[in-house]
Amino acid sequence: MSYVRLQDIFVPLPKQLECYRQIGRKRRIFYGGARGGGKTACAVWCAMMCSIQFPGLRTGIFRRTKQDIEGQIITKEMRRYIKHQDELGFHYTPSRHVAEFDNGAIIFFR
Repeated sequence: MSYVRLQDIFVPLPKQLECYRQIGRKRRIFYGGARGGGKTACAVWCAMMCSIQFPGLRTGIFRRTKQDIEGQIITKEMRRYIKHQDELGFHYTPSRHVAEFDNGAIIFFR
């Protein structure tokens, strides 16, 4: 089994890193900004990081339509992680839009 680090797949911007650092410290985290500011990339990256670190975690990433999930999340953001799913310890099931981790964590894309 080969080894890959998440930081080799995605390098967060300072604002994205600050958002991640607030997980568990704050009850709610609001991350806004203009179009193209990396909000979706941050959400997917945070979900991946937390799912790897916290066994049994259930996370949901939501969009208004199935087409938005497939176009914005799966095609653009998750593809970088899906290429390394064996090394990262998860399996993505396209028909269910679910990433299931070896440690029992799950990311639901709805």
